[in-house]
Amino acid sequence: MNSSNFLAPVRRMFDKAASLGDLSQEARAQLEYEQFKATSRLVPSLLLGNIFLASVNFISLANGNHTGLKSLIYLVLCAICILGLAVWSRMSRTQVPEDRKPRDIAKRQKPFILVALLLGSLWATLPPLLGFVDTPGQLILVSASLAGIFCIGGFALASMPVMATAFMGPIVASSFFTLLSVADGQSLFMAFALALYILFIIATAISQTRSMVRVVRSGQE
Repeated sequence: MNSSNFLAPVRRMFDKAASLGDLSQEARAQLEYEQFKATSRLVPSLLLGNIFLASVNFISLANGNHTGLKSLIYLVLCAICILGLAVWSRMSRTQVPEDRKPRDIAKRQKPFILVALLLGSLWATLPPLLGFVDTPGQLILVSASLAGIFCIGGFALASMPVMATAFMGPIVASSFFTLLSVADGQSLFMAFALALYILFIIATAISQTRSMVRVVRSGQE
């Protein structure tokens, strides 16, 4: 099962929430193309942001006692981001006729959904490892990095909910699991705040999609 099929239920639920059921196949292809075009402009910033945060955390592990697994995670993160930048660069240079772009969008977005899922899964390994940091400074750095990833992923990918889910889903699930397993007052409050943030991102994604639907429909009239 590929990443697109795995996320198909998310697509269907979001379609229902955004009232996309009455779109024609042509209009749906055009909508997905507009979503992909809006998101692809932010892909380099998202990937470079991941590289920066992973590099800073990797450097902070110098002389630490629990470096092996976390170092490997950060190195793999950087490698996947570099691969993603190479794919983005190649695709941005590929000339596709305008009338074919909407029809080709499913094939064009699959590599980015896969990269988003891989990055999200790697970042998701960090919340359970927070108990193994060596210094308070590293704890603050990792926590701040995760907060930055939430902001980067939530807003950069809001125009393309399936990709946002692929990236944010594993991190959110891991963070909720870690916070609820601690189950003290502060952790429960943070879990509640995270739930509110996710609801805000979902509402933003639905609003952006509905705006794009209006643009697509006006263009077809």
